[in-house]
Amino acid sequence: MNHRNTQKSKYSWILILCIIIGLLSSLYLVFERHQIEKSQNHIENIVDYDAVLRASAFEKRSQQEAFNALRNAGVTAFAIYDRTLEKAKDAGQVKVLSSEEMDSVRVNGAAIKPGATYVALISGKEGYYKEIREDLYHRIGKDKVKELNTSIGPVLELYGATADSYAKMNLGISKLQAQEVADRGFNVIVRPTNYRNVTSEDIQYLFKRLEGIPHVTGMIFAGKEALGAPNLTDETLALLNKNHIPLVGIEAVNQLQYESQQGFLEMAAKNTWKWQPKIIIV
Repeated sequence: MNHRNTQKSKYSWILILCIIIGLLSSLYLVFERHQIEKSQNHIENIVDYDAVLRASAFEKRSQQEAFNALRNAGVTAFAIYDRTLEKAKDAGQVKVLSSEEMDSVRVNGAAIKPGATYVALISGKEGYYKEIREDLYHRIGKDKVKELNTSIGPVLELYGATADSYAKMNLGISKLQAQEVADRGFNVIVRPTNYRNVTSEDIQYLFKRLEGIPHVTGMIFAGKEALGAPNLTDETLALLNKNHIPLVGIEAVNQLQYESQQGFLEMAAKNTWKWQPKIIIV
């Protein structure tokens, strides 16, 4: 009987010890969480800029009304993603036409190519057309982009891929769009997607677009890779530090961790530019 009581007492102490270890572990996690939250002295409420433009166009209300409403709701920043031809068309920045739609257009010194995609200038949006032309030259090369002189103005002829591929292809961050956000009194959050087979030229191309833009308060990478991954993230980090742009991560569902993005944690560990971290609500 005494042996049974001794054995039971032994198991009770093991159980109590396990409970104490579990309690101490949870207290440590709570302390860590408290320290992280305490250091977060900058909070941004972010909305996708392209989504706002599309929504206001769909609802047939002025963009100014939409931005005023968002400001009153506490939005402090807009996220600028890589532009696509589809987004640019929806925002009324360029026209995207098929070869069939170009049949009625007079082209000087050339003929319409069946199956090609055409990007036409919209009057008053010349800056966007020039940016998109520059992006296309950089992304796919001048051998696949030809500028035509037509009866509706300059038109870019794209070939070598389907119309849908061109419509959804990431082009680049728009300097004009980022400036629009800053001019409206909001902060700019840049959300670039990594280039396929990224080069130093690609990284420099992005940061050149951000030169002179005020209120860029963070860069959050889109997709599963940090800009420059796998081999050039140090170059990205150096340019972030040079331009005083904070590196920002997206908190994963399992707290105290970030969303998995190749190269991000290595960049965060090397980051030497001492801005206070921030909480981002996207």
